[in-house]
Amino acid sequence: MENVTNDISITNLVERYGWKWKKTAEGQVVTGFQGLTGSFLLGFELKHDWLVIFTIDYLPKVSEEKSKEVYHLLLEYNADYPYVRFAKTAEGIILLVVDVAIKVEKKIDFDTFRMAMDIISEIADRSYPSLYEKITGTALPSLNQEQA
Repeated sequence: MENVTNDISITNLVERYGWKWKKTAEGQVVTGFQGLTGSFLLGFELKHDWLVIFTIDYLPKVSEEKSKEVYHLLLEYNADYPYVRFAKTAEGIILLVVDVAIKVEKKIDFDTFRMAMDIISEIADRSYPSLYEKITGTALPSLNQEQA
């Protein structure tokens, strides 16, 4: 089995990774997963020579009074977690982002894609409770309590 896609088919990469996907009304491919701390959605965007993978509706909006503390924590996480970065949109939405290089031949190495998906999934799940608590001031309810 070849490790490089012949074209940049996000849906093929996601399926090969073993996840289901769907397209939004705007035509964006999205997928998701159930982590230990919550459910997470991921989106994909082709930008120049990069496939950008990012979280969707990851965290509540940050209030002005908590912004300095939250953004400081995000900068710490950016230093702690290689290969991914936390970013803020112009609308104030916090994203977790990972970039996958597109080869000169306009191909994506599947092993690189798999590593990017593994990393963004792990860091999204790992950092969510502390960020949620920092933003809302309340601890994240455990999934076991929600299911009870």
